[in-house]
Amino acid sequence: MTQYTKVFLIFLLSYLLIACSDTSTGNEEAASPEHVATSFFSSIYVDDNLDAAAAASTDKLSRIIKNYGSTRAVQRNLLNLPLDKVEISINKSDSGLRNEFGTKAEISFMLSGHIHGNKVDDVRTVYLTKTKNQWFVSKIINDPYK
Repeated sequence: MTQYTKVFLIFLLSYLLIACSDTSTGNEEAASPEHVATSFFSSIYVDDNLDAAAAASTDKLSRIIKNYGSTRAVQRNLLNLPLDKVEISINKSDSGLRNEFGTKAEISFMLSGHIHGNKVDDVRTVYLTKTKNQWFVSKIINDPYK
């Protein structure tokens, strides 16, 4: 074998190893709009963490959330749904397709909980925008069918 053949084979093998290796970071799910929106609702209803909800929001929505001062006030006034012991799930029946390279997403959530001892099931739709490769909640819409 000549020197050039050896160099070419080494280059070819290293190229194949690099091309076939798994380069995923493991943060694809954490960076998904579904995960961001679920974390947003969880921070408001489960974790009682106003700062986490504001961090998952666009600047405009973040300012509005921080002005309420507490998660209970956000539940009562912004979401119009003050619930205790909440179960949060993505509404699969209303799921739309999202372009992998898109900058906007729309996700519907089913929120189940109790208000004054009465069981309540309600739907909220969240609009997200992608800025600098990160998803943020930009708008929350009440159940349009109510």
